[in-house]
Amino acid sequence: MADITYREPRPEDLAYIADNLKREDWREVVGLVGPGGVRQELEDSVRRSCWSRVCCIDGEPVVAFGLVPTNPFLREACIWMLTTARTQEHKVFIGRTTRKAIQGFLLEWDRLFNFVDEGNTLSLKWLRWLGATIHPARPVGMYGCRYHLFEWKKKEVD
Repeated sequence: MADITYREPRPEDLAYIADNLKREDWREVVGLVGPGGVRQELEDSVRRSCWSRVCCIDGEPVVAFGLVPTNPFLREACIWMLTTARTQEHKVFIGRTTRKAIQGFLLEWDRLFNFVDEGNTLSLKWLRWLGATIHPARPVGMYGCRYHLFEWKKKEVD
């Protein structure tokens, strides 16, 4: 059985995850910020987050995720998550813990949201399973790629 742990992100964790992103996650980041900004965007996401963690499987960092507050007057946060291919080996465990985490976040936040590339069918399926509302795709980011806004609202989660 794998040893799955969570910890605060370390610079070497972020470098490893950025260098080993799943192709779909890499495409999403590049579509928003350009090809040279993947590692910087991950580091900036952690820096802007009020809460962030890295998930490690057998000591290997495979997921970075967090919450970035978007407005000091609203209880809304941009929820983000970037993964390596190794997460597929433990997708049921990661899915269940992610669902519990979202439920916990919504005890303190009224709305969690972000964007997902319209071509990222695996993430869209996963977001639907997690109970996210997914809106029609529209052009977003540096290249005008099409992304779906997805969100959870406090009242939508039991």
